[in-house]
Amino acid sequence: MGTVVIDRDIDNITYLAGMDSLRSEEGRRFLEQKYTPRIKFLKNYFGARYEGIRLLDVGIGYGMFLSKLEENGFTNLFGMDPFSRSIEIARQNTSAELIAGDIMDDKWPVDKHFFDAITCMDVVE
Repeated sequence: MGTVVIDRDIDNITYLAGMDSLRSEEGRRFLEQKYTPRIKFLKNYFGARYEGIRLLDVGIGYGMFLSKLEENGFTNLFGMDPFSRSIEIARQNTSAELIAGDIMDDKWPVDKHFFDAITCMDVVE
């Protein structure tokens, strides 16, 4: 038996797409357009030290933003999501340290003051 690849988290109703659509040409273009301005902002804001900043992405979905950050030289990345299956899928897409946690929790499983930047996209709307 081969490794089972999980394509979509059906419990995470905020994330309707599966990995097949995100890996398609259209999906890749969408992610590039969505994340490039944010990555440019981080690079400009932190300057030459951007590669080493400690960044936490809250609500990682399938880890695509973290993956794009890695492609752009960011190395000290963390992700937090309340959906365990989304975390499993994200592990297929990023080497960032991923933990279970919810933005609405009174106490997060990480120290917020440890990070240089915390991103949170498509989570609170």
